[in-house]
Amino acid sequence: MTNIANTINKPIFLQNEQAGPLVFRDDASNVEIVWQGKGDNSGNDMQAVPVSFLNNVNFLRILNRGAVTLIDADEDVRAAVESQLASPILQRQAAAAAERKVEAAAEMAPLDRPEKNDYITIGCIGPSSRGQGNCGAEVPVREATKATLPRCAPSTFTLPRRHFSLRPKTS
Repeated sequence: MTNIANTINKPIFLQNEQAGPLVFRDDASNVEIVWQGKGDNSGNDMQAVPVSFLNNVNFLRILNRGAVTLIDADEDVRAAVESQLASPILQRQAAAAAERKVEAAAEMAPLDRPEKNDYITIGCIGPSSRGQGNCGAEVPVREATKATLPRCAPSTFTLPRRHFSLRPKTS
């Protein structure tokens, strides 16, 4: 690759493709670029970068792995970047990085949860401790079973049996 940095002084524009911020520092030129996460409301996910960064192997690595994408550059610069990244070794590394990204996304995917399996609280239908009216205490039950189980607070079971029956009424 020819030294493009010496022939073109126009910066190139790159966009961060990651969800969080990305920082790159070129020690040779003492320049640090900070990108905000992709989709940043203030537009700081896209930054101008000096062409001299293309001479930095570590910068080519983040380009190759898809952490940043080239948005705007002269045709000479774009062609040089594409030819550099077309190397079979870099292509293999990029494929491995993409595979790791897919695996990481799969690990972060939400777990399938059974529907209506959350705990909710409903009022106890047993008699009050004085035997008149409903107890009304909050009873935790699974949402899916709220209509099939008797809704009685633990304190209701200490009452004498004459106060209530768990058998369904027959007409």
